[in-house]
Amino acid sequence: MTKKANFKLSSNRALINPTPLAFPKSFVALLILSVPFLLVGIWITGSYFGFFSANLGGNVTEPRILLIVGLVFLLSGLGIFLFAFSQLLKILFKKNLRKRHPYEAWLWDYSWNRRGQTHSFLKRLLYNLFGLFLVLGIFLPGLYIAYVKGSMPLFFKVIMSLFVFLYLWICIREIIKTLKFRSVRCLYTQFPYRIGKDFSVNLEGLPNAKSIESISCKIKCYEFRVIVTNKSDRKVYERVSVELYSEDIPLEISHIKDGRVGISGRFPNKKSLGTDFTKNDYICWELSVNAKVPGVDFNYAFILPVYN
Repeated sequence: MTKKANFKLSSNRALINPTPLAFPKSFVALLILSVPFLLVGIWITGSYFGFFSANLGGNVTEPRILLIVGLVFLLSGLGIFLFAFSQLLKILFKKNLRKRHPYEAWLWDYSWNRRGQTHSFLKRLLYNLFGLFLVLGIFLPGLYIAYVKGSMPLFFKVIMSLFVFLYLWICIREIIKTLKFRSVRCLYTQFPYRIGKDFSVNLEGLPNAKSIESISCKIKCYEFRVIVTNKSDRKVYERVSVELYSEDIPLEISHIKDGRVGISGRFPNKKSLGTDFTKNDYICWELSVNAKVPGVDFNYAFILPVYN
């Protein structure tokens, strides 16, 4: 029996972004989205330094606040632009690989690292800081109007402040988690893995065994489906995750040495569960490890290359 749930982006999931080969339009949309951020950031920052003739007005403090807003917009727009542009370049490279190796999908359907998957400390820190800057870029103008200019009703002040607090808390919590556990790795012992065969992986970066109260490990197979519904004469697209398979993998705390442990098991012999990123309703495998420790818990997942 399958489980159906709304798919939410989360740092706990292994697959934050689906294969860019199947969804190039989303990166074009990101490029377009980055333009207003860049233009506003360039205009405000350039005006502050005198490159553009614009009156930022007010006393000495206000232009400095606007400079901060401009820098946030500029950095957010630049980050979105560079990310989307790099993904579009990957699409061109992958399409060439697909022509040369049509029956070896693991070479081009996803940006696989043959050694394994790493939740890199620096990459995740920069990713979470980018999210923090993006949140600030969206809400700082409203906060400036609400609390500096004082021209916003109390009701809207409260609502906006709650949203800011919520998103900032999420970003800060993820930054704390990244600083606490640093780099976490899942090293493959072969590439790719095969449906119906034994598998083993090596995990690195786990918490100290003495600090772990409980730990669990699972392998899961998901299908991410696009659901189309008609609402008020318009189509609404929603992506949901359907759990096709789940199995608990035994993991003893006593086996963890210096943050390292080996995990082994066997994939079910069902060809329909093979990894497939070539269609919109794509299928992928995930290995998740959850450990209860003091403070922020250890919750990480890794994508596994499991093919027919």
